Amino acid sequence: MNATAETSGRELVIALTGNPNSGKTTIFNRLTGSHQRVGNWGGVTVERLDGWLRHNRWAFRITDLPGMYSLSAGSPDEAIARDFIVHGVGREGRPDLVVQVIDGGSLERSLLLTMQLLVQEIPLVIVLNMHDEVQRRGLMLDPKRLSERLGVPVIPTVGNRGEGMDDLIAAIESSLDGKSLKTHRYSVFDPATEELLEDIQHLCASSGKAVTRGYAVGLLTGEPDALERLDPNLQEKVKQIVQEHSPGIGATWADAITHARYAAISKLLAGVVGVVSSDRLETQTAHIDAVLIHRIWGLPLFLVLMLLLFELTFAAGAYPMAWIDSGMSQLAGLVRSALPMGFLSELIADGIISGAGFVLVFLPNVLILLMGIYILEDSGYMARAAFLMDRVMRLMGLHGRSFIPMMMGFGCTVPAMLASRTLESRRDRILTMLVTPLMSCSARLPIYVMVTAAFFPRNGGLVIFGLYFLGLIAAVLLGRLFGRTVLRGQAAPFIMELPPYRWPTLNTTLFRLKFLTMVFLKRIG
Repeated sequence: MNATAETSGRELVIALTGNPNSGKTTIFNRLTGSHQRVGNWGGVTVERLDGWLRHNRWAFRITDLPGMYSLSAGSPDEAIARDFIVHGVGREGRPDLVVQVIDGGSLERSLLLTMQLLVQEIPLVIVLNMHDEVQRRGLMLDPKRLSERLGVPVIPTVGNRGEGMDDLIAAIESSLDGKSLKTHRYSVFDPATEELLEDIQHLCASSGKAVTRGYAVGLLTGEPDALERLDPNLQEKVKQIVQEHSPGIGATWADAITHARYAAISKLLAGVVGVVSSDRLETQTAHIDAVLIHRIWGLPLFLVLMLLLFELTFAAGAYPMAWIDSGMSQLAGLVRSALPMGFLSELIADGIISGAGFVLVFLPNVLILLMGIYILEDSGYMARAAFLMDRVMRLMGLHGRSFIPMMMGFGCTVPAMLASRTLESRRDRILTMLVTPLMSCSARLPIYVMVTAAFFPRNGGLVIFGLYFLGLIAAVLLGRLFGRTVLRGQAAPFIMELPPYRWPTLNTTLFRLKFLTMVFLKRIG
């Protein structure tokens, strides 16, 4: 679809950004009607996703960018998002508007990215997502006051229920139509720093390289990516002007800018965030975590949960498997009775129908297993599983964050490989990609089911659990071998945010299963 805006005669591009696990992809799905993968952990979006929105006289291309905490990229995924917003890499010019999705329960942390976006000289709309969780946590946010202070629209939403989408679309149209709040932008830096940034901009402009205020901040802090885009002569001039202005004894401009941003956030939130009652949601989460991620029985509990899931897959899948098998047999019998004996009858009945039925019969097992994994993902437990598996992952020279793409490998190896790009260390990315194929993806499950049904009919769930567990053990051994030979080195420090527990969204889970079913049936065909 080649979307163009009637008012401008060209494609208008909206960049959708935000911290990992802020509900960004859910907002993307609501706006565009797409149904990308949604999970309650960081790193779900591992590449740019494009969708289109038509509303009234407007038509937009919305690009869902990988999650990031800062425009100072720490991983290849964050670099993709930064380059798209700051430099317009991947298209001709920068986006026309940026929509930042913020988890309302993590406002202070999310506003660090906001401070960086405010100086990019691109229209900005802020989505205050998960507003229902904010209220459940006993917090009070004032979106109107936050909007007035920042000088940009702030729209409260509940993405998984579609609440606030009409207001968001109206804010997007108003921002691009020049009618939104643009009278001022929140002042992040002191007057001396602002003057220095202007000097850098004037210096670059006089040398034929016009740069934005955000680009000037990157040059001031000495970001390699920003400096490399200037010619060598201009690089030296910029370095010289920066050296002539010191932020303080023993301080660097990078530290000074970061301190200024956090000071601005602290000042900004005064009177915007209040506490109505005690944090009930965090208290409940702490009580559940005390059991599920206990240092002694947390890991055995995870293994027992996985074993129960595999047993349920066999127990609950046995009935629909029998129905499908019986239905395909009856259909083959009808074809044999309707057609005369011969090549055509055997081709359709014994070849096409029986052949397709032989694979189709395993569909219930695949759906039940993946539904269980999806529910665990959406609830927030899989992020805890990564935390629990950190000790195991250390055996192969990795950390718990590598377990997330490996766990995705149980569904499909291809997106699991892509998800490894969220790891900051190049060594960790390569090692994770090498061992991820040892995870048993959903395409192998029908084979496992066929073999276990033929040879282990009474203990199928236990045997399949053993096969999955064997793959994990093989990954540990192979990772340990690679980690001590060709990929020798230390794993990066493991820092991971544990999301709050959430009830899985039934509609999202059912759609994902529907999509998987259609793909499965298409492949059978």
